[in-house]
Amino acid sequence: MSERDCLLVDDDPVGSAYLAGLLAGQDLRVRHAATLAAARAQLERGLPELLVIDRRLPDGDGLCWLAQELPRWSRRPRCLLCSGDVIDTSALPVGVASLRKPVEAEALLAWLGGAGTGAMSERRAANEPAAQAAPLLDDIAALTRLGDNPEALRSLRRMFATELATGTLRQARDLPSAELAVLLHRVRAGCALTGCARLAVVCAQAESLLAHNGTLDANVARELSTCIVATLAALGN
Repeated sequence: MSERDCLLVDDDPVGSAYLAGLLAGQDLRVRHAATLAAARAQLERGLPELLVIDRRLPDGDGLCWLAQELPRWSRRPRCLLCSGDVIDTSALPVGVASLRKPVEAEALLAWLGGAGTGAMSERRAANEPAAQAAPLLDDIAALTRLGDNPEALRSLRRMFATELATGTLRQARDLPSAELAVLLHRVRAGCALTGCARLAVVCAQAESLLAHNGTLDANVARELSTCIVATLAALGN
């Protein structure tokens, strides 16, 4: 494989499109896999120079998979683990870096440029605003994250709107807790990339409630459904 070959393992269509665009913009040939099984099939074609992998995948944990697979490979790609969860750096395999999702373009470029391993620092907002205080769409924040690329923002918003419109999050109370937690986490990452600020706050609040109580009450589920409808309307759907 080419020295500029990168394997991206991420099941989120919005997040993976964003990351693939950033990677391709650095003259990398990006291969994509949405599951660990698909990643294994890609690796049979040859080890990449770079491996960027999400932690929460449909068929397993990206961190555990790296810990198991890295010792088996004839050489080690440079590896980056992306996760919405806080990563304990002591749990990272030697030589693996990590970034919080949604990944900041500046931080990804720093890693590509040879920045170190472990948990890399990124700018993060100190506190989430109250849901009603947050705008439905925050164009400035989204464009800043995307390097002032309005076409990229339009494209990601179309993808995200399709995912919201066809997804099951509006029936949140009917979903098993584990499935709902993964879905909320994924939608919140998509919100950050697309500037859907109010829905991001509502998803974060629902995630917190789910983690503490194991379920969503009717009021939170209703607020989530209402916010999805309002966000889709703002996105033009």
